[in-house]
Amino acid sequence: MTDQQKNWFMVAWPVILFFVGTLYGVGASDAEMKQMSKEVDAMKPLVAKVAVLEATNAQVKEDVTEIKADVKAIRDVLIGGANQPAKE
Repeated sequence: MTDQQKNWFMVAWPVILFFVGTLYGVGASDAEMKQMSKEVDAMKPLVAKVAVLEATNAQVKEDVTEIKADVKAIRDVLIGGANQPAKE
């Protein structure tokens, strides 16, 4: 190799390496963006379901409170009825 070829190689090698690295980085970021887009598309239905569940949360709490009160009333009647003497 002549000195001119060596000089050209010394200048061209980093430039080529830079462009190849840049292309690789762009390709990798594009693949990552596609993966994130797929994940977002998969999450959209779940977000809607969570919103519905959060909207009905207050109603569910109220229903559970009513059920607990009914169970307590039934338990009190059953336990209280067993402890009372029989009426004649």
